[in-house]
This record gives sequence, C-alpha cells and structure tokens, in this order.
Amino acid sequence: MNFLLLVVSFSLAAGKQDKVYQKLEKSYAKDPEKAYVMAKQYRKKDNSLAAPYFFESQYFERKAGLVKKTADQALALGNAATNGASFEKKASDKMLVKAEWESKKAALRAKIVACLTKLNAENNSSKFKRLTDKSMELFGDLSEEPEPVIEKEVVVEKHAEPVQTTVVVPAENKSSGLASLDKIDFSKKPTGKERIQSANREEETKMLELINNERIRKKLKPFALDSNLVFAARYHAADMAVEGYFNHDSHNKVNGQLSTSMEAFDRIALFYSSFANTENIAYGNSTAEDTYDQWYFSPGHNDNMFNNLATKVGIGFVQGPSGTSYWVFCTGM
Repeated sequence: MNFLLLVVSFSLAAGKQDKVYQKLEKSYAKDPEKAYVMAKQYRKKDNSLAAPYFFESQYFERKAGLVKKTADQALALGNAATNGASFEKKASDKMLVKAEWESKKAALRAKIVACLTKLNAENNSSKFKRLTDKSMELFGDLSEEPEPVIEKEVVVEKHAEPVQTTVVVPAENKSSGLASLDKIDFSKKPTGKERIQSANREEETKMLELINNERIRKKLKPFALDSNLVFAARYHAADMAVEGYFNHDSHNKVNGQLSTSMEAFDRIALFYSSFANTENIAYGNSTAEDTYDQWYFSPGHNDNMFNNLATKVGIGFVQGPSGTSYWVFCTGM
C-alpha cells in the first residue's frame, strides 16, 4: 500500500510540474512581465517547482538584452544564472529536454562571457567578481572554453579600396553536399547540421569586405569568416524566406499560424559551439552594398557590425521561392 501511495504521489507531483510549466510557457509567450510575476507567485507557494525558476531565468536573460549599461546587464545575467542553477537542480530529465535547456544554457553562458569581457575592459572589478560568483554554481569555471568545431577552409585574398582585407572562406563547390531550399524541412526545428547553399557567394564575400574595410578604418580587427556561423546565418535566412516571416527568433507554423519555436541564440548555438553575441537580419535588397547601407545607418545594427568583442562572423544570403532576398549576419567570440 505504501508503494502504491508513493507511485500516486510521484505521478501527481510530475503532473503539477508539467501543468505549471505549460501555464508559464503560454503566459511568457504573451507577456514576459506577467509571466515573471506569476513565476514568483508559484515559487513562493511551492519551492519544489522547477518551472518558475526556468522562466525567471529566461526573464532576466531577456532583460539583460534590454538595458544599455554593462553593470545593469551583469546584474540581470547574474540573476538569470542563479535561477538557471535552481531550475537545473529541480527539473526532471523530461523537463530539461522540454525546455531545451542545454541550448539555452549555452546561449546564457555566451552572454555572460561577453558581459564579463566588457566589465573587464571597463575595469569594473566589483561587478566582474559578482557576476563570476553568481555564474559559478551553474557553469563552474568560465575560463574553461569548449573545444571549437574545426572545418576545412581555404584562404582567399580579396582586394578592395581603400584597404586590403584577408577573407577566410569555407570551401564550397557543386559536390560539397550543400542543400537547396527544397531539400530542407523548415517546418521542424533545425538540428545544426543543415548546410544550405548561398543565393550568391560573391555577394556574401562583398558584404564581408565592406564590413571589414570599415572595421579597419575604425581601427578594429577585421572579422574572420567562420563556416559554422555562415551555415547558421544561411539557415535562418532560408527559414524566414520559406516560412514567410521576419524575426530574429525562429518561427514555425502551428495550425496555419506562425509561432516562435526557438530563440535566436539558441538556434545559433546548434551550429556554433562557441559564443555568439550579435545578429542582424534584413530583407528586400539583393546586393551587399544596399543591405550594408541598411545596417550601417541603423544604430543598433551598426553597433553589431562594429562591436569590438567578436572576432568571427557568418553572413548568409538566401532568396526564397518568391525571389525575395533575405540576409543574416551573426558574430561570435
């Protein structure tokens, strides 16, 4: 009898965990602020629930992207890390999978490392130590970098006025196994193994030259093209083109309606094992020059192209079934 009671009790507890997760997930998709308040209320009533910690972590991570001061970003990311650590401890394996925790954890780690780099550059030792301490429980030693993915590359030197730029371009030819858009099922989430053809590699290369020439003029190091980031960028450009949306987060159609299926940095993390820190998107223009101008004269996009933390870049140019051009730019450390 005691065994039966134990089984029933465990089943009810698991059911409650799932129910709370579903309610918070639905609320967060509509209004993150309300979901955050709801999560705190759930947590106060029952500290054993895992889901509230997950959505509080997501809330603070999102908040970090909405504030400008590095110190404020550090505070929010620290809260995201502590809530993430609590979620990881309390969540079942099933819930960890449902929340896509590994990819979200990797994305959070990337943002924390980028923030620590900025704090170090600003000589803000107190905030640096506080964020490091808050992150320790979830990530351990942040100085332990994961092994990068190494792919074969060829080096091609490109010349452009007013300066010369060395561009690293991943090898690509007709037998390279790259897929056309009709070979990919965009109704499903990406695996990170998708290798999509560019609409025009020369335009992608020209975009890199435009950005790197200006970076050099601004006394910044030029980006090195990373093949994994390239495939991440092309995938998102293709997904937007085929599914018919324009958003940093991935979307899929459910009952004919588009809904968010994956956040931007979670998606990039499937392709790129290190730390991605920015993304630009654009559509409508088929040339690198016109798209570059779009981003150059937009303050936020300009900041991304000329951020001094990233060293690697991926640029994707894809044209959808209707012929509309989509561009994606993403950077990593």
